[in-house]
Amino acid sequence: MGAASRVILGEDGTGKPAVTPEDVLEEVSSEFGVAKRWLRASRRNSKRVCFARDELSRRLRDLGFSYYDIGKFLGGRTHVGIIYSVRRAEERLTQAAIAEAS
Repeated sequence: MGAASRVILGEDGTGKPAVTPEDVLEEVSSEFGVAKRWLRASRRNSKRVCFARDELSRRLRDLGFSYYDIGKFLGGRTHVGIIYSVRRAEERLTQAAIAEAS
């Protein structure tokens, strides 16, 4: 099933879509102040766009999307690139938590 049409079902089992990739894209776009088209673009951009794209990849992975589907959704990136992107986002979260605890 393609990432664009896939949905995560609500916990109540009604089959109503709870979260779609587009919902997460909208959330990350507004949170980071980055245009949605830049997050889905196949080329590299500024650090801010890359950080936002990494976070988008991480959130989609946390929702259960495959690396392949995330890559397709984000402009045809490879699954290996998405794995690396998710790891970078997780490392930043860990570093932020350590800095906050100090």
